[in-house]
Amino acid sequence: MDVGSITFRISITIIVINMKEPIITLDNEIHDRHELTQKAIQDSFYYGYLAKACFSSSAISQLLKSPLEYLNQINLPTESDALAQGYLFHASILEQDKFNECLFLDVKTKASKEYKLAKEERWDVFTVKDRDSALKLRDRFYNCKPASELIENSQFEVPMVNTLMDYPFRAKADVLGDYLIDLKTTQVLSAFKYSANKYNYDSQCYIYCNLFNKSYKDFKYIVIDKSPTNEIGIFNVSENFYFSGEQKVEYAIKVYENYIKNEFELENYLVEDTL
Repeated sequence: MDVGSITFRISITIIVINMKEPIITLDNEIHDRHELTQKAIQDSFYYGYLAKACFSSSAISQLLKSPLEYLNQINLPTESDALAQGYLFHASILEQDKFNECLFLDVKTKASKEYKLAKEERWDVFTVKDRDSALKLRDRFYNCKPASELIENSQFEVPMVNTLMDYPFRAKADVLGDYLIDLKTTQVLSAFKYSANKYNYDSQCYIYCNLFNKSYKDFKYIVIDKSPTNEIGIFNVSENFYFSGEQKVEYAIKVYENYIKNEFELENYLVEDTL
């Protein structure tokens, strides 16, 4: 063993000792977990550095599709209109200050020159129609006492970074109090159970419960239908739903290890199945 190798190992040991709770991110950097969690309060850090340095429920969903899907999102992140609308909906209920900071333009279409130019300058640009739709959902939520009372005396948008299955994960709890609650919108409330499986909400439930040290019995989804009636549903999760999420996370990590961590030649990646 050469002197340089010994010095490196000693340096790593000193770094770990000086940290309250060390965590190794996907880029092989050593951090203090509590410091990362504190920095994650800032959206720019949470959706910036941590998006590449840690797994998340969305990263797990991408890996469940394919390693190419995961790498594409890591290297070329895209912002869909659905994600933007989700942000606006959450901000209207949980972070009024951020909602008020958004730029709302009175334009007929997002294809207008004014809207496109504004989007080049900042990401939080929406139409007045978007604003009115979000406020309608917000009012519907707060006028429904069984739903709104569930988030009373709770913290909103609480970040967490922790290790799960020997890998770094990040999460942001919409609502953290007696219950761990995630807010969702849906096109058809009666189809939410199907959507929960399709969009891997079970893996999100598993990740969040473990990162925030909550039982699945204390995890709830509050869902608002975007139809004209804006129906609201409160969904508890079952033990089967929770363990289904665990299995998905385990499988996604195997995909990561087999195709990305071990530097598999992804040009040769393909799907084989029987119809």
